[in-house]
Amino acid sequence: LVQRGKLEMDGSHFAEAECWLKKALEQRPHDPEARYSLYLSLQGQADRQKEAEEELARWQEDRRTRDRLTRLVRTELDAKPNDADLAEEAGELFMQLGEDQRGLFWLNRALSLDPRHAASHRALIAYYERTNNPAQAEEQRRQLSERMKDER
Repeated sequence: LVQRGKLEMDGSHFAEAECWLKKALEQRPHDPEARYSLYLSLQGQADRQKEAEEELARWQEDRRTRDRLTRLVRTELDAKPNDADLAEEAGELFMQLGEDQRGLFWLNRALSLDPRHAASHRALIAYYERTNNPAQAEEQRRQLSERMKDER
C-alpha cells in the first residue's frame, strides 16, 4: 500500500496517494514511511497544508519515541539490565508504537526485576483494559494493591 501510494505521488496524483497511504496506516498506524509519505501527499494538495502539518507532527513524535526507544534498548538497558524503571519505560514506548508483544515483554521483565513496580502494573492495567481483558486488568489491580499493602 505504501509503495502504491508512492507510485501515485511519483505521477503527481496526490489525492490518490493519500487514499493508499491512509489504508497503509489503518493496518500499521505507526509506520514511519507511510506516515511521512502521507504528509508529502497532503502537502502536494492545495488547501491541505494544515493537515500536512498535523501528519508531520505525528511523524516527528513517533520518530522521537523511536529514537528514545533505540537509545534505551541499545545503550541504557545494556548498561543497567536490572533496572525495572528502564524496562518499564521500554515497555510503554513499545506499546505507544503499537508493538504490544514487545511492550508486554518489557513490562513483565520490569515486574520480574521488581514485583512491586507500580508503574508496570499500571501500564499492564491500561493495556488489558484497552484490549478488553477485564479479568487480567483486575488481576493486575489486585497485585498492585497487594504489593502496596506489603510496603506499609
